Parts: sequence; structure tokens; C-alpha cells
Amino acid sequence: MSFPVQTNRIPLTIVGEVLPPQRQIDPKAISRSLKVVGLNCDDNSSQSVDSMIAVVKASVPATGQKFQVVRVVDPNAMVTRESGGTPAKPSDGYNYQIASPELVSYESQLNKVLDNFELVSANHLYTVSSKNLSQTVTSTTYGLIQDIFKAAASVLGEVQGGHIDPVQVAGHLETVITGITETKSNAVHEDNSEFWFLTSPVVKAEDGTSSVSEVSALWYHYVVDLSDIGDSKSTTHKGSVTITTHSVAFSDIAMLAQICTQIDALKAAPH
Repeated sequence: MSFPVQTNRIPLTIVGEVLPPQRQIDPKAISRSLKVVGLNCDDNSSQSVDSMIAVVKASVPATGQKFQVVRVVDPNAMVTRESGGTPAKPSDGYNYQIASPELVSYESQLNKVLDNFELVSANHLYTVSSKNLSQTVTSTTYGLIQDIFKAAASVLGEVQGGHIDPVQVAGHLETVITGITETKSNAVHEDNSEFWFLTSPVVKAEDGTSSVSEVSALWYHYVVDLSDIGDSKSTTHKGSVTITTHSVAFSDIAMLAQICTQIDALKAAPH
């Protein structure tokens, strides 16, 4: 579908097509992991698993701009007929994939902003949105897993000025659950930090040009502890989740570049 040419947007040169996520949420994989921790009853039926997935997705705040997690590919590193390089493979996860020289630059700049978020905030260069959650839950095995990941999705899915595609958020958290099957352990302790590059949905105009309204980034650190879940003698279990996130979003690319220049100047200044 084509849209009228729009102004006040961020133009992109896109090589090839925007590739959608190659991986989908797998209820059967979740079910296998729930079986490992002892759920063999109605709580592990297809309806129960589908209900858990729906609850986690619905926990992402549906406010503001919808952002998508994007895996950026450098077109200069892609294989061409004239020169060698690394072929652009479809992302094997829940991310969209876009080959764009502009996005390579914006991703690097946003990474710099979040790497130096304390410096940015202390010098009032730009507002960095930060979220913190620390929550302990006591419930049945099913209730514990659902409540922990519901809480995680509510924070992980919220970014400055909007939210992340709920399917991508739920998909990322699914990998924590399915890790139970891979490790053959009935206890879960996940400690992870990551940087996500985000864009608003890409729009292709009638003149063939592509653009987004905003670029964004999220850095997070979370600890999910479900180590008590392996106690088969108890009908209730305790678990906890701790999450810290920092995010920024820009519709003005010149401002993003200016802030990066200011960061470099502050770091180079004598102290």
C-alpha cells in the first residue's frame, strides 16, 4: 500500500525490503517448558497457554507511538555481484530487519546517547525516560509465571513517547520461559541487559520514498528469579522480577546529531 508524500518525516534509503520477524510465538514450546516445571494439568492446556500469552501482550501499555524493534543491516556490508561481503540473512528472532545506511548512523548515535544517559541528564541535553520495577509474587506455578511476565511486559514495553509492539515484547519474554526446556532445569534465573533500536513503522510514499516519523532506543537490565518454582512439594511458589530501563525517541535527526556532538565535547573537556 502506498501513501501520499509526507513532510516532517525522517527519510530513509532502504536496500531491498523491510523484512518482518521470522520467528513467531510458539505456544507448544511454552507448553513443553511448563511441563518441565510440573504443569501437566488444565494450567498447561492450549487454552491456558494462549490465555497467558494474551495477558502478557495486553500488559504492554498501548499509549503513544507504536515502535518496532529493528535489526539494522549495513548495506555496505552486504554481498553484491561486484564485491564480497556478508550476506544479509533474515533475522532469526522477533525483530524486523532493515538495510539502511541512515539507520546504521542513527542506531550508533542513539547508542551513544543511552551509553551516556547520566551525562545527558546531568547537563540537561535531552530528557531520558527511565523506568524501574521491583516486584515479588507468591502464587501457583501458572499464576507466578504469568504475573512475573505480565509485570515485566508492562515496563519493558513502554518507551519514551510510546510503546513497543506487544508481540515482540511477548516474544522476547517467551525465550526466557522456553529456556527451561533447553537447560532441562525446573528453576529459572535470568539476568540480562540489552540495547534495542526502534523505529516507528516504515511508510512508503507514492513517489517510492520511505520514511519513519521517529527513531528510538531502549536499554534495559532485568533479573527474573523463579528458582523456587522447582519445589514440587509446595502448591505456591515465590518469584521476583527487577527491571531498569532507559529510553529516548527523536523525530528531529539534527537534534540527535547535535546532542552527540555535545556528548563528545563534554567527555573531551578537562575535568
